[in-house]
Amino acid sequence: KKEASVTTGKAKPNKANGTASLSFTVSGPGKLAVSGAGVKKAVVTVKGGGTVSVTVNPTGKALKTLNKTGKVTVKVTIVFTPASGGNPVTKTEKVVLKKAAKHH
Repeated sequence: KKEASVTTGKAKPNKANGTASLSFTVSGPGKLAVSGAGVKKAVVTVKGGGTVSVTVNPTGKALKTLNKTGKVTVKVTIVFTPASGGNPVTKTEKVVLKKAAKHH
């Protein structure tokens, strides 16, 4: 039986709204959860192996810092739980969120 795996792609920051899109390549069907301090938890159900993307949304202190400085780094935990019932795979990534400054 093949072990489940997750590969994290590059985060693509969306400067308009301060979020970032993170892409993952997973080995098969299952649930992919992204969470961490200062980010909104996101859970995606993956129907089969392949690439899936998840949006990282800042909350609380991270959102305040982002709005004030235009940039914040958040640490996210990625947990992929295979549908086949194998062991979940956990990874930690640092994601830089950027937001364009509002011009008055």
